[in-house]
Amino acid sequence: MTRLFALSALLAMATGCIVYTERTVPGETTTEHEPGCPMDLDCDGLTDAEEGQLGLDPSDPDTDSDGLSDATEVDLGSDPADPDSDDDGLGDGVEDQLGLDPSDPDTDGDGLGDGDELDLGLDPDSPDSDDDGLPDATEIGAGTDPLNPDSDDDGLGDGDEVDLGTDPLSSDTDGDGIPDAEDDEPTGTPTTPGAPTSPGAVDDPFADEDIVAGCACSSSTGATGWLALLPLLVLARRR
Repeated sequence: MTRLFALSALLAMATGCIVYTERTVPGETTTEHEPGCPMDLDCDGLTDAEEGQLGLDPSDPDTDSDGLSDATEVDLGSDPADPDSDDDGLGDGVEDQLGLDPSDPDTDGDGLGDGDELDLGLDPDSPDSDDDGLPDATEIGAGTDPLNPDSDDDGLGDGDEVDLGTDPLSSDTDGDGIPDAEDDEPTGTPTTPGAPTSPGAVDDPFADEDIVAGCACSSSTGATGWLALLPLLVLARRR
């Protein structure tokens, strides 16, 4: 009877433990585990039986080759048979290194996937990358810059402008020539000094009652009335 003993040198070097001894006899092949990793062929922390139940490879400590061992993924709640458990475009191992949740496609809950945020240069672990009070996804939908807290550079943060009712994409919301940050009424109707305050209105310097030569005259007198009073004004001046 011939017996051939072989050790898995690669796994022994990688894990620091003797994994198994394979013994071959005519008509029979058996696998025996050494005491270093009892019942765990790949020494990944999951028994061969557990890996079999999960559909994993008991001879590979990282079945999906994502950089996380099968046992680590089970602990994290990610799928040890899927390199991107949450389908967000980032491998589970990469997410773990970045401090993200490999089982949640939107770790910071801002409405943008972790992979999309990295592509845009945003922080996938912060719902408000520029700290302006508006979530990243809200800014992208509104057209403001999620990486600039003051998209229109008017001195007011995007979030503050939304609270005030001004336009975070316009430095002068009411178009009066005064930047929103310096305007006492940034959402008021734009006016020009001396211009009518409403369409069709005419500036009347005698809008209030005036006293002329001791006579109370109302603006309702009209142009004809003022002509009639002209002689009285002349007499008043001669006195």
